[in-house]
Amino acid sequence: MDQVALMDTLLADALRDGRLKLVASGNGCPLIDLGQVSVELAEEAASADLAILEGMGRALQSNHGARFECDVMKLAMVKDAHVAEKLGCPLMACFCRFERLQGK
Repeated sequence: MDQVALMDTLLADALRDGRLKLVASGNGCPLIDLGQVSVELAEEAASADLAILEGMGRALQSNHGARFECDVMKLAMVKDAHVAEKLGCPLMACFCRFERLQGK
């Protein structure tokens, strides 16, 4: 992220003043079990305004129907024929879904 921040002043500013944080999930697998995350992630998530789940394992396979207490963006490329069939989309389609917290 430090290298990306060198190319983008908005990201650099957000990282510097704490508006943007990167936190490890505490899970070494592509699929994230949201019931078993790092203490740091759980603490940061408690006050989050937006969660971004990126990748087919995180955004589709393990958390497609997960509900959050903040807005969430789910981003993935559909690389599995079974998942594509289940979603009703072509293989290698880009999946992008923004879910606004209800009542917000």
